[in-house]
Amino acid sequence: MNIDFKLIFKNNEYLLMVNSEKMGISNELLSMYHKSLILNGMISLFLFGSSDKMNLTLQKKIMLLLTGLFSFIFNLGANSRASGLILASLFLSVMLFRKHTLAKYIILTILIFGVLLSYTVVIYGRGVDLQGIGQILLNINDMKYSNVFDDNFIIGNVFAGAWTFYEADRFNDFYPEMYKILSFSPFPSSIDHFTDYIKYEKRLHEYIPYGANSEIYKFGLMYIGLYFFLLYVILRQMNKSLIHNKLVGYLLCAPGYFYFIANQQYPLRNYFRFFLLSGLLCFVYNNYQKLRKHEGAIFRRN
Repeated sequence: MNIDFKLIFKNNEYLLMVNSEKMGISNELLSMYHKSLILNGMISLFLFGSSDKMNLTLQKKIMLLLTGLFSFIFNLGANSRASGLILASLFLSVMLFRKHTLAKYIILTILIFGVLLSYTVVIYGRGVDLQGIGQILLNINDMKYSNVFDDNFIIGNVFAGAWTFYEADRFNDFYPEMYKILSFSPFPSSIDHFTDYIKYEKRLHEYIPYGANSEIYKFGLMYIGLYFFLLYVILRQMNKSLIHNKLVGYLLCAPGYFYFIANQQYPLRNYFRFFLLSGLLCFVYNNYQKLRKHEGAIFRRN
C-alpha cells in the first residue's frame, strides 16, 4: 500500500484527498474502496445502528463502527459534505430500529448536531482551502471568525444545485454523443474508457461542475425521456424491496438515495451508477422473493 499519509493528515489543495492517483494509490481494488468510502461509511454505520435486529456479535459491531468512523473522519478531513450523510445513515437506523427510550432521543439529538457541525466545518474548510484529518480541529476552532453561520451563505450552499442549473441554462454547450451515453454507464472508467471524454465535461468554475439535472437538460429530449424512464423503473423496484423487508430494502436502496442527494451537485456520471446499482440489487432481491413465494405455494398445494 503506497499511500501518501502526510497528504491525508494535512494538505492545502482542494479535492486532493479524493484523487486516488495523487494519494499514491496504485492498487485497483484499494482505489475502488477509496472512491466508495462514503458509501462504505453509510452502510457500515447503518448496519451498526441496526445491529441488534441482526444479532451481530460484539466483534462485528466494533468492525462496523470503526469502518464507519474512519470513513466519516476521512471525508470530514477531505471537506466532503457527504461526511454528514454518513452520520445521517446512523441517525436513520437508530430512528427506525431502536425502541422509544430517553437514550434514543439523546443519541438522535447528538447525531443531528453532528450532521450540522460536519456541514459547517466542511464549508469553512473549502473556503480556506485547508484539508486533512489534522486540520479538522483547527477548522472547528477557526470557523467562528468566518461568515459560515450567515443565513445567505448556508442557504446558498444547500441549494447550490439550483443556482448551477440557472447559470448553465445561459450557455449553449456541446456534448459528443458518447459522453451522453457513457454518463449513464454503471462501469468504472477502466472498462468503458470514459476518461477519453471527460474533457467535454462543463463547469461554471474549477470547483463547480454542472449538476446531473443541468446535464440531462443539456443532453436533449431523448435523454430526458431515458432518464425519467429509468427513474420510474428503478424506483418501482426499490419500493417493492421495501415492502418485502424494511431493513434489507433500505440497505439495497441506500446507493439510490445517495444519488438523489448528490445529483444537484455533481454531473450525472459521478453518482447515477449508484442509482443503477440499487435498481439491479432490488430487481434481483424482488425476483428472489417472488421465486420463494411461488415455490412455497407449490409446496403447500402438494
